[in-house]
Amino acid sequence: MVPALRVRGGVRTSIRAAPAAYVGIKRGDAEIHPSEHTGDIATPGLRYIWVDAVDPLAALSGTNIDEMPWARDFEIADPDGNRLRFAKPVAG
Repeated sequence: MVPALRVRGGVRTSIRAAPAAYVGIKRGDAEIHPSEHTGDIATPGLRYIWVDAVDPLAALSGTNIDEMPWARDFEIADPDGNRLRFAKPVAG
């Protein structure tokens, strides 16, 4: 099966439904490739992703940034409750 390809706001997404659900997400030099392989982890899961610029990503997702002592970050979740938290370290 040929993956579907979508581009929106500079984010490239490819999606494949079989044999296991898969999505590849690329923006600039950053890429992530989450997939659904039965038994890999108990869901929901959390991924903490360090980035150089958190504000543009938060703006794309329509989410507010949390000011933490160690980072400025925000979180989004997929329909299954898996969470992605994007963060920029606070200069210290």
